[in-house]
Amino acid sequence: MSDFFARQMSKHLESVYFGGNWTSVCFEDVFSQLNLENINHSVKGSATTLTLIYHAHYFVVEVNKVLEGAPLTARDKYSFSPPEISTSEDLSRFIEQIREEAIAFAKNIASRDDDFLASDFIDPQYGTWHKNLMGIIEHLHYHLGQIRMILR
Repeated sequence: MSDFFARQMSKHLESVYFGGNWTSVCFEDVFSQLNLENINHSVKGSATTLTLIYHAHYFVVEVNKVLEGAPLTARDKYSFSPPEISTSEDLSRFIEQIREEAIAFAKNIASRDDDFLASDFIDPQYGTWHKNLMGIIEHLHYHLGQIRMILR
């Protein structure tokens, strides 16, 4: 049993949050730019920065619960309901919670072996854990690009 690919998957997840990926952008860069004025900013009716951050991160939280033994209860419709951010303290707590959840998810992935990654994600119809974890990372990168454009 090897854990090489699980550790690599964990590193890819960490890099989209904290830096060191080939796109040279990460959520940590976004967090350093956030304030009460731009957290609710959108362009031409698009989702707000807050909504996109919450949406992208929602699946990290929900799938980590599954890794910890809970049933899958995630639904896309819930991923567009961010908390209200009205103070600087709210924003700081929101960002810190995301950081902590991302670290916990990365550690959880790294603790698995490669056989686990090749196993079914809950049900064979959903594909493997590898496919779903890669999908989450790709989803994070996709929305990170949107967020960066809105902030510009």
